[in-house]
Formats: sequence, structure tokens, C-alpha cells
Amino acid sequence: MVASVLPASSLNVVVVMPLRDDWSSAAELIRRLDQAIASYPCALHVLLVDDGSAQGCNSADFQSDFAVVQTIQTLRLRRNLGLSEPSPLVLPTSTRPQRATPCW
Repeated sequence: MVASVLPASSLNVVVVMPLRDDWSSAAELIRRLDQAIASYPCALHVLLVDDGSAQGCNSADFQSDFAVVQTIQTLRLRRNLGLSEPSPLVLPTSTRPQRATPCW
């Protein structure tokens, strides 16, 4: 995944996406987002917050010739925090996330 060279004045955008077990939908959303903003001078970095998925990530789902997506990383939480609505991520000491790792 090597994106095109961007102008020095380009914008760095970070997308934080919570998910649990639906890796193929996340990959499709990232592909569509990349297509939707491909004409803008920006670099897109995606952080997938895995809320205790039972299924593993299939790295093949995330292989694509992206125009603006520079990185896709996964932050795996040790257990499901059960958040049903978007909210600030507050982690008790016992559920500290592991380091973010590349998805592929």
C-alpha cells in the first residue's frame, strides 16, 4: 500500500473507527472513504479500535491501491467494553489496550 506523493501543504487526517468482528465491512468502508476523498490533498491514517473481536483480522481484506490512505493500524482491547454508542474511550487500569499494530 503506497499512496501517491502529496503536496507539502496536505492535511493529515486520522480516522478512529470502533469495530467488533466485522473486519470485511471495515475494509470496505476504508476503501470507499479513500475513493471519496482521493481528490483532496490529504494523507489519511486509520486506527481501528477492536473492541474484543472473537474473529481475527484477514489482512487480505485491507490490501488495496489506496490514493490517500497511508496507514491502517489496529488497537486491540483485551476485552469487550460493551459501548453501544460513540463515547470518549476511558479505560480502567485492568483493560489497558495493547500497542496499535499494522493491520496487514
